[in-house]
Amino acid sequence: MGTSTDRMPMGKMRRNMSLMWKLLAIIVIIQASGISAKSN
Repeated sequence: MGTSTDRMPMGKMRRNMSLMWKLLAIIVIIQASGISAKSN
């Protein structure tokens, strides 16, 4: 696992991180909307 990440360029890693954060934000929004829908 360590070797595969070391082989990856920094730019690619940064792009993957930003993509991960976008996914996380979408999940949080979905969860929040689901909670508000349940309370209503």
